[in-house]
Amino acid sequence: MPTTYGYIRLSPKMTDPDAFIRQMTDASPDLHLFQETGMRGNVPAEDRPQYRALFDRLKPGDELVVRWVTDLGFHFDACHLTISNLLAKGVIIHTLNQPLTFQLDCPITDALLRMLKGYASSQTQQRLWAAEASRGILRQDPSAWKEKFRGRRANQAQHQQIAKLLQAGKTLQSVADEVGVSISTVKRVKAKMQQPDQAGLDRHDPSSCNP
Repeated sequence: MPTTYGYIRLSPKMTDPDAFIRQMTDASPDLHLFQETGMRGNVPAEDRPQYRALFDRLKPGDELVVRWVTDLGFHFDACHLTISNLLAKGVIIHTLNQPLTFQLDCPITDALLRMLKGYASSQTQQRLWAAEASRGILRQDPSAWKEKFRGRRANQAQHQQIAKLLQAGKTLQSVADEVGVSISTVKRVKAKMQQPDQAGLDRHDPSSCNP
C-alpha cells in the first residue's frame, strides 16, 4: 500500500521552525516526516543524510510532501535533478507553498520540468556572463589580474617544519600526520628540497612550494 512521506530542511534562519513542521503535518496527518537539520541549502539533496534515508525507503506509488521545491534543491539544476530521480522511482510529489503535483506521464509535470530546466540553463548562463564580465574588468588592470590569479601562497613556516622533519629521517606519512597536511604536500616539499637549482631554494628553505 502506498505511503505518504514528508521532507523538510530546517534552516537556523527560520524564526519558527515548529510552524513549518505543523504546516506539513496538518496537510497530511499520517505522513512520515523526515527533518533535515544542520545542512546548508546548496548541498545537493542526494548528499544529505535524512534525504538519503528517505529516498532509500520510497517505493513506486508513494507520495512525498514538501513545502516547496527548494527543499529538494536550492539551485534550479539541482532541483530538476532531484525531482527527476524521484519521478523515475515512481514517486508522486506534492508541494504546499503553491499547490503543485509532479507525477509520471503527466503533461503538466513535463511542462514544469521544462520550466525548471530552462531556469537552470538561464541561471548558469548568467553566472558565466558575470564571471566573464569580472575577468574583462580585471584584464584592463594587469596588476589586479596578477593579484587575483596568482594562486595560493605557500605556507612558509609549515614547509620549513616539513623539511626539518624529513631531514630528521621521518617517513612521509608520519610527517604528514604530525604537521596535519596531505602526503602530496610532503612529497612536493621533498621534491623541492632535492632540486634546489630549479626551485631557487636552499635545501633548508622549501618555503616557495605551493601547499
